[in-house]
Amino acid sequence: MSRLGVRSRRAATICAAALVAACGEGSEGLRVSLADVDPAGGFWAIRATCQGGDLDVEFRPGEQVAVPGFGHASDDEIAVECGEPVRVTVTNEELRRRTPTGADLATPTSETTELTCLAEGPVVVSAHPVWDQNTIASGALSIERGGDTILRGVISTEESGLPSQLQWWRAVCKK
Repeated sequence: MSRLGVRSRRAATICAAALVAACGEGSEGLRVSLADVDPAGGFWAIRATCQGGDLDVEFRPGEQVAVPGFGHASDDEIAVECGEPVRVTVTNEELRRRTPTGADLATPTSETTELTCLAEGPVVVSAHPVWDQNTIASGALSIERGGDTILRGVISTEESGLPSQLQWWRAVCKK
């Protein structure tokens, strides 16, 4: 084999190893148990910016809302698995302001739902606890693109008595 062929092969091997290492790091993400959250510590969320693409969303009420490769939330753990997740403090007003409303969102459902969403460009994934006075009533996951909420899921604990919900932007996601 020529010296040029050996160099090309080495360069390809190094690039492949770097790609695998980078993808491996991104999938670790940040995971937090809701039991570890201090109610006196204010409201917090895990956020990360991810590159867009096809989002396959699984939603099983009482279990979890998951977006493979991006993140998930359940009644005992929330996580963001893309980009460089960071834990940030947010205000109660900010969480309420970000609750999706409007005609573009489907009616919340408690049925098993599978969605396919197309998100061109970067999306912001957030996961956070949902509080009911001084206790955590559920976990939530949301994905936003360009200031619009693509989808939002809330998984309620059995003790809360609240229904689990999934809302999505019809222009981007379809059943």
